[in-house]
Amino acid sequence: MIDMLEQQQVMADYMEFVNTENQEEEERKRLCREAAALCLKEIHDHCITYLKEHPNDGSYEEWIRLCHPDNVEETNNQIDHRFYVEDADHRIIWNSYCDMLGHTEW
Repeated sequence: MIDMLEQQQVMADYMEFVNTENQEEEERKRLCREAAALCLKEIHDHCITYLKEHPNDGSYEEWIRLCHPDNVEETNNQIDHRFYVEDADHRIIWNSYCDMLGHTEW
């Protein structure tokens, strides 16, 4: 009888550990989603501001250079090729705001 109670306690302790781990993982995921949403909001805000400040001469490349100077090659001033991928967040955001604000898309 005592062996069975000990085994049940070991199992209960293990299940409590697993539940705690799951809760902590869910909290980490929630924080990551929140951080990603805040980053996207910042990118949206930056894009809108840039397009309003450059109604006739704004360019995607210049916006990326201002938004992410760390992704500009110092030797040739080219932006990271990942910003040109069709489903890149920045490109989608840029094209949608250009369309809404009447700017020419790149």
